[in-house]
Order: sequence, then C-alpha cells, then structure tokens
Amino acid sequence: MKKISVLILLLAACSSDSNEDNNGNNNDNNMGIVIDFDQDKSDSTDGSDMGTNPSDSGTDTTDTGPTPDSGSLIGDGDGTVDSVTFTEILAANNLQTTDLEFNPENDEQLWLVQRQSLSNSPCTETVRTGCGALIGFATIITNPGEANQTNDRREDGNAWHFLRRPSSMAFGQPGVWASCSDARTGNFTDANVDYMGPSLWSSDLDVFAKDPGVDSNGRPLNGSHLDMLHETPFCMGIAHEVDNVFWAFNGNVGSIDKIDFAADHGAGYHDHSDGKVYRYAIGELLRVPHLPSGMHFDSNTNLLYVVDTGNKRIISMDTKSGERAGAIEPIYEQLADNAVFNNAKVEEVVKAGALEKPSGMLIHEDTIYVSDNATGKIHAFDFEGKELRQLQTPFDDGDLSAITLGPDGKIYIASLKDSTVLRIDL
Repeated sequence: MKKISVLILLLAACSSDSNEDNNGNNNDNNMGIVIDFDQDKSDSTDGSDMGTNPSDSGTDTTDTGPTPDSGSLIGDGDGTVDSVTFTEILAANNLQTTDLEFNPENDEQLWLVQRQSLSNSPCTETVRTGCGALIGFATIITNPGEANQTNDRREDGNAWHFLRRPSSMAFGQPGVWASCSDARTGNFTDANVDYMGPSLWSSDLDVFAKDPGVDSNGRPLNGSHLDMLHETPFCMGIAHEVDNVFWAFNGNVGSIDKIDFAADHGAGYHDHSDGKVYRYAIGELLRVPHLPSGMHFDSNTNLLYVVDTGNKRIISMDTKSGERAGAIEPIYEQLADNAVFNNAKVEEVVKAGALEKPSGMLIHEDTIYVSDNATGKIHAFDFEGKELRQLQTPFDDGDLSAITLGPDGKIYIASLKDSTVLRIDL
C-alpha cells in the first residue's frame, strides 16, 4: 500500500489579477504578440503536515555497497514505495508542473512553473482557437505543508509569449528568476522563424504577473517580464551561473547555450540589445519532446551538469573550455555579442543504460539525484556514475519529472500529468 499522508485543511487561495487585455507595442519581434481569448484560471489549495528532517547525505565510492547515508534523501530502506512516506503538498489540478524550486530569498515560498495539456486546435494568425492552451502559469506555495499554506496561481499579462509552455525555471541573483519554454516560436505557430528562448522575471510578488502600466508615451507595457532572448527554441532546462547569466538546453540544435541578459530592461519593456548568447556542444544533446531536462551549475568547479534526456544519460561540461569559432546563425534580434564555441569538454557522468527517461535532477553534496519519467523512480548516483540507491515513487509512467530540495532538507517532487506535489518524509 502506498503511504501518502494527507491532512485536509481550510486554506486561503489567492490569485493575482492578470493582465489578459494588455496589447503592448508589437512593432518589434522581441515583444511577442498579445491576443485575447478565454482562459480558465481556477486555483486549488491543499496543505499537509510537516515531518522531521533527515540527516545530511554523502557518497560512497567503494565497491562494498552504499553506506547508510549515501543517497539518504530518498531513504535507507529497500527502495519500495512503502519504504518512505509521501506527504501531499499540492493536490491534483488541471495543469502540469514541469519544475519547482524554493525561493532562496524567502524559503517559505515554493515556486512552480506549469503548463496546460497540448491542444489539437491551431494557433495561427487566422485560426486562434488553440492559442489559449499555450499559456503557462506560475504557482507560489507559501508555507508548504503548514496549516497556513496558501497557493497563489498567477498568469502574466503576456504569458502566451513570455511563459509559453514552460519547461523549467531557475532562481538567479537576488530578486529574479528565469524560465525556459518548450516551444519553437513565441509567436503564431505557423511563423517560419524559430524565435524563442529564456525569459527573465522578478520574484517580487508586487511585480511578477502584475500590470506594469504604461511607458513615458502612454503606451501599455508588455507583460511583467524583465528581459528575454530568443535564440534557444525548444528550451528544455535552465541553470543559473552568476549575475544575469544562465545556461540553457537548446533542444532545437541539441546544444548548451550560455544566456547573458546583462542589465534587465524593466518590467514590460523590450530593449534586448545588451544581451549575449554563446553556443556550446552543438548536436551533443537530444531533446525528448515535452519532457524537461534538469541542469545544475557547480560554481566551485565551473562544471555544468545536464540531463541529456534523449540520449538517456547525464553529462558534465567544463564551462571554461571551448574555442570561439564563428557567429550563431541565424540571429533575429540585435545582440551585444554572440558566438559558437567548439571543442568544449563534455564528459559522461551517468552513462546511457542506467536510466530510461531521465528528467529532473537535484545535486546535494556528493550525490546526484535524478528522476526517471519512464519508471517513476528517483535514482541516486555518485559523481563516478555509480548508483547508490533508488526509490519508487507513487508516480507512474510519464508522470515524475521535477525534483528539488527544500530548506527542511527534504525532497519535493511534482507530477507532470496533474501538478500533484509530494514531499518525501523519512
């Protein structure tokens, strides 16, 4: 029997005012197109009790089997679904959670990026019946698992462009976070230009998904985004390095892109000309459509860890390696700089064969935790690629993806099918 503890609570659900009718100034491709359509923005609220903190984890590199605390965030039992307790934090709803992360400036906030189910209806300039299904959302869970938990689902005024089918998120320098979109274009889907990439957002709840007002000429501003660069279509994962510099999984060409937003342009504006994009390891990664790929930047080693989902492995890339070659082609917006870097040092950490559909990733101390979307299992590896232990979750085939570590030292996971969020209690 699966152990899922649920405490039924009366919670206050809040939902921000969205700016669905913000038309913006659409004379520049950088800004996207704002369109109007009906959209269900119902909230759901759930909470549950808290458990105890686990001990710190470590790794074992000997051949005598894992030590008691190797991979201990997923327990030290037999790895079955009953070997730990799964506590429900967010109940199932009509969205799909693709990533989740605690706000490093306010660890009472658990942020989720969410998408809708794919629509069979078109989203073209002439037929727009499917456009509403492209809108992404963010839900901020405050005090997760506590009696006073609240769930605040938000829709940006132009989420159709800036938060289209989000695949992943990463908090950056204080006050900002970035999202990636699993989409070829941020405009109508029959556009012939591959034009999509990461967006930069404020984590200030008085700014994010709030109407930014008008510019100095009285023209409506375009959503609450702080910046966006459009050179990374089908972006499957993102990780923060420093300042406004992020690394992204470019699923369109199978590369790792370095995205430098530089100074953000402010909420709702559109000057991206100080941005820089650098492309590494072209063709070495393989995207699986609709399945996020976790990423992690290690500031101590300058290694970037990437879940290479399509190739069923985890790789590392030395971000200081590579030789500048030519320019990225094509480029459809003005940038301060862009380049392709050849011969970056890429190494396999977990080789193909150990996982079926690796997706989410969490690195804690000396252990890599990765979710397998095909099996619903979480696997723990050391940095030599040796499996330390595994845990079966209640999620089945095609369900498990996002995974993160909470300030309580516990792992939180989310459903790619219905947005259920669970905490692993030992």
